[in-house]
Amino acid sequence: MSRLLIGNALALLLTLPAPAQDKKGPAIEKEIGELITKLGDARFEVRRDAYKALVQTGRPALPQLRRAAENAELEIRMRARGAIKEIEARPAGGG
Repeated sequence: MSRLLIGNALALLLTLPAPAQDKKGPAIEKEIGELITKLGDARFEVRRDAYKALVQTGRPALPQLRRAAENAELEIRMRARGAIKEIEARPAGGG
């Protein structure tokens, strides 16, 4: 069991996006879209980690999060709205 957890943790770390300011255009948009999809994953850990990564991405994630908050399935809508609130609560220069 612990090998499975370690393997999952390593796989997740390898798939987390780099900070948004290091990426441009379609690459970051694709990663944000993938993270938003993960907000609806059946596994809590995947949902939690995607949420954290989106909040860390900050303002560049807002347009896609806003669309998800209106149009996605319930689980994704709720988590997207929470991420939007956290991001918007930060000072403008905070990401």
